[in-house]
Amino acid sequence: MPSSKILFTAAAICFLVAIAVPTAAITIGEDGAADDVALESTSPYATIDDGELTLDFAALNDRSRSEFDDVFSISVADDSIERIWLSHEVDGVTFYRDGDRNDELDESNPIVPAAGDTTSVGVAIDTHVAASGTKSFTVHVEYADEDDENADIELVDVAYSDAELGAGETLTVNATYRNYGDDRGSTIATLVVDGIVVDRQVVHVGAGETETVAFERSMDRSGTFEVGVDDRKPRSITVWPPGEPAPDFAVIEATLEADTIPRGESAAVTATIENTGNVTGETTIELAVGGAVVDTQLVELDPGEVTTVTFERQFDDPGEYAIAVSGVDAGTLTVTERELIVVLNREFTSSSAAAVVPAGVLGFLFAATGVRRRVNL
Repeated sequence: MPSSKILFTAAAICFLVAIAVPTAAITIGEDGAADDVALESTSPYATIDDGELTLDFAALNDRSRSEFDDVFSISVADDSIERIWLSHEVDGVTFYRDGDRNDELDESNPIVPAAGDTTSVGVAIDTHVAASGTKSFTVHVEYADEDDENADIELVDVAYSDAELGAGETLTVNATYRNYGDDRGSTIATLVVDGIVVDRQVVHVGAGETETVAFERSMDRSGTFEVGVDDRKPRSITVWPPGEPAPDFAVIEATLEADTIPRGESAAVTATIENTGNVTGETTIELAVGGAVVDTQLVELDPGEVTTVTFERQFDDPGEYAIAVSGVDAGTLTVTERELIVVLNREFTSSSAAAVVPAGVLGFLFAATGVRRRVNL
């Protein structure tokens, strides 16, 4: 079975809620980074100090539900990581990803990352059911089997449910893998649409065995799309405008606010979306960076309605990145090194500031520091 590290094992959720983690095999640095996983504060609710990530939610109302969409992020720098998920036993507290409050981040719905991916984590707190006390939560990081080097896994078949379908219908793609090696192993299956990786699944295959995974994708836009798995030659899938009442979405334009930014800064990408169908509906708009989807937004539009969506994404590494929104090219973003500015013969007044958080009816404080390693049996 895959080995896993339990990352940022937390203890103490209460009102006020405190979560502390014993440091173990992997230590988070002052910037929140571990060897191949990094936590970063992306909101005023999260701070990193002395290797601890602290989430502080003050003055929550009693018997209400509060959502905090972008509290902290999880970044991955190693392709050997297969899955990341969060677990806890706190009624009324939910972790979710990328601003989608219906996309709970748990073992049944984990992050399946590639190196360079960053996932935003939000927190929902329902004080109707959340009770005071001490609980815990854990971020699990699952790695590939250590025996993978003796596995030999190949994609042997790809089957499509349809070659033609109507806008709004679901396309199913079944990918079958065979392990020709001597040990159980795993690989990451990728669904590719028009050259962009739009979905991933981890596939575990025993020695000499086959395993099939199914991708399901709602085809919300009419047109012709090249759909494939991994590097297998794609197949042309035609999506017709709906013959019966149904929504049909089109990305009219996608643009970069700036085509050059310094490393560490965020780029803004804006897209214009129209529902060209004859029924109100919703669709998922996808931001792709370097040929892979890294963020999504859900939009709902009436017939003929036009709206714009904007993505903000931070880039920490210099280079050139192809940017697209739901398959529509937004341009190439160039990320440059920061210029070093040296200031000589200047005197600055030192000052310090203290932030005072007023006591509220309810509050949450989460902290995480380290890792211990385990093997799933």
